[in-house]
This record gives sequence, structure tokens and C-alpha cells, in this order.
Amino acid sequence: MKKQVKILVGICSCQRMKEKRDAVRETWLRHPADGIECVFFVGGKEGVEEERRDTVVLDTADGYNELPGKVKSFFVYALENYDFEWLFKCDDDTYVDLGRLESLVDDEYDLIGDALVSMRNSPSGGAGYFLKRSMVEKLVEAPGFPDCGAEDLIVGELAGRLGGRMKSTGRLYTSNVHYPYKDNDMVTAHWCTPAILRALH
Repeated sequence: MKKQVKILVGICSCQRMKEKRDAVRETWLRHPADGIECVFFVGGKEGVEEERRDTVVLDTADGYNELPGKVKSFFVYALENYDFEWLFKCDDDTYVDLGRLESLVDDEYDLIGDALVSMRNSPSGGAGYFLKRSMVEKLVEAPGFPDCGAEDLIVGELAGRLGGRMKSTGRLYTSNVHYPYKDNDMVTAHWCTPAILRALH
């Protein structure tokens, strides 16, 4: 039976980055939000046994160059195991304000990403992007989803080819110059080392 959640957050990581996963666990994952489930996903088929409670190990390559294949494998896993409305993909060096995440959801769109969406029709995978469930289903079934390359460009290009309606927002951010704070409405910040994650927290 599939687990029902409104938003499934997939945090892309790799086997050797446990320090980053631990920093995420110690910071923004400590502030859960209703209807949102967060899981890390890594490749390599085996390993990270002690982390299985919140980490999915996929039978796929774990290297950076093979990132698109790993992300697609996670999409398949998500569809098979969760009844979600939206999937939010980000990286393990991204800070996310889970309490603000749902406020970005807009059912008129199929992909919601950072400012790069308006510039190149593809989001930043680090800043994080939303995909409606119906778009995730289309992406995994579509031909032309390669195993190697720039995952965020591939997702954006394919989504556009599949007729996806895209939205750009400045509340998802590609660096840590702007970040979620009580006096703003930012939702994510990227390029965060474990030390930066803890400082933001």
C-alpha cells in the first residue's frame, strides 16, 4: 500500500556524503510540516544500512556524472511507494524551510523552480524544484531521459517537450546569499556546507 503524502521531498545525496546528510538531519529536518515527507536517496544498491530509516538506496550508479539516472530511479521509486501530489527534489547541500514549502504549490503548473526557469526553461536542481505527480509519471515514461548529463537541464527540457506548464519563483535560491529568515519569505538556499546549514539553522 502506498503512503499518502501531499509533498514528497527527495534529497539527492551519495553514499560518501553522510556528513552532509547528518547536517540536514540536525537542522531543517528537525522542523517537519504536516503532509510533507522527506527522504534522502543515494545510488549504489547496497550500503548505508544504519540510515535506512530515512534513506532510500537505489540500484543505480552513485556518481555525479550519472545523476540523471539516479534522479529518474528515485522518480520511479516515489511513484511506486507514495501517493503524493507533488514531488520536491533538492540536494543535500540545500537548506529548506519546510513550513513555507507548501506555499509555493500552484496547481496551474507542472514544474515550479527557481529564477533559471524564466531564463532557460529549466530549474536549478540545487535550489530545488517541484514536479506535479502527473508530470513525474510522464517523465519516467518518456523516451530521451539519459543516464548522464545535467539532471536539471534534462528535466526541464523533457518537461517542456511534454507540454509542462512551468513557473519561476525567486523564493527558491541557487546560492546561500539569500536564505530563509524570519523577515523574508525565502524557502531554500543552496551551496550550503554542513557548517553553513548549521549557521542558517
